[in-house]
Amino acid sequence: EFHTPPPLPPDQDTVPARMARHRWAADRLWEGLVGADDAPWQAGLTVLAAAPLRWPELGERKNLARLLQQQAEQARRGVDKPADRARAYGELLVTCAACHTAK
Repeated sequence: EFHTPPPLPPDQDTVPARMARHRWAADRLWEGLVGADDAPWQAGLTVLAAAPLRWPELGERKNLARLLQQQAEQARRGVDKPADRARAYGELLVTCAACHTAK
């Protein structure tokens, strides 16, 4: 049983604001995966599929941000089986981890 999720953080062109939205999205993906509920799954993917920030200081993270966006968009279109969702979730987390550990 999941509690009512907090509201989606506002979309602003700052790294902290975008990370708050990504965390919110990751939590919704988990709820959708574990709870087998399409609404939170799709809500999380919609946020992650948003265009990445256009900041030059993102460096190599720019490519990872684009990859995350592409993975989320791909998962939005036709990842319905639990095993496919688990795989997509894992791939998204790998991309997130790569971005957060990039220098």
